[in-house]
Amino acid sequence: MLARTPLRDVLHTVLPAAKLGIREWERRGLIAFVEWVEAQECYAPKRIINFHMQTACEIEINDRFCGTVVCIGGFVGLMHDMSHAEIGHYVMHETASGPLGELYYLPRYYPVEYGDITPAMAAEVTRHFLLTGIVDWLLVVPPKAA
Repeated sequence: MLARTPLRDVLHTVLPAAKLGIREWERRGLIAFVEWVEAQECYAPKRIINFHMQTACEIEINDRFCGTVVCIGGFVGLMHDMSHAEIGHYVMHETASGPLGELYYLPRYYPVEYGDITPAMAAEVTRHFLLTGIVDWLLVVPPKAA
């Protein structure tokens, strides 16, 4: 199998923020996330320890724990220099609908848990979104059999 061209080498093909339906700082954060995973090195903000789609931080917001600090949305928030509380609000409230809601949250009908999503899987879906404007978890996670 041929190795995939790193995103940094095809940045000219990434859609503009307006076409993606997101803000420019979110686009930059998503690009940084994919590049971080593809490079397998951490040049992310010092506050990020590791990637995991279901690791809760100690910040409680409206009786719910923010599980975003080391997921895709958490990474984007950290790249924008948000606090943990701001990240929780951003992921749980500001992006609940729209393309980032689809990217930050798995559809309910998928047969895997958040904790089963690897960095490579999340980066693949994020990369696909950046290049096509479509969030498609089917690229990495098969839907439940009917």
